Amino acid sequence: MVKVKDIEDLSLFKGLTGDELKAIAEIVTSDTFPAGKPVFEEGEVTCPCIYIIQKGKVDVQKRNKDGDLLTLSVQREGSFFGELSFIDNKPHSATLTTAAEESVVLKIDRNDFEKFVQRFPNAGYKLLMNIVLDISQLVRRMNTQYVDMAGYVFGRTKR
Repeated sequence: MVKVKDIEDLSLFKGLTGDELKAIAEIVTSDTFPAGKPVFEEGEVTCPCIYIIQKGKVDVQKRNKDGDLLTLSVQREGSFFGELSFIDNKPHSATLTTAAEESVVLKIDRNDFEKFVQRFPNAGYKLLMNIVLDISQLVRRMNTQYVDMAGYVFGRTKR
């Protein structure tokens, strides 16, 4: 359980009422990770949870075909991750490792979230829409980066 003031400004909880924030705060837990420690690993099946960075940074990493761990992005305070496994209950698609500093990560377990949604269905909808909006922004950025990369690699072509 965390305090409402710790979560009220996070994008994941945008649009929740005071009562909804109080109720969600009751199911949010907090973990502290030392620098360089994985929160979870690619392919791992852990709890279907969504994680929110309260303090610190987390590296999003994937292994290439040679087994090297490559950093794709760095998530900062207020960012959330683990949403894919939270939604589809499948293994994690990337490794998430705390960066060069101790990090505090908040967590919502899907089982607790489902109970929360039974009490506050509108809040569940709002939270899931916030996740979908974040994923949508990510896909749009990736599309732009892909087109830019393809143009760089293959050159610009006109039809």
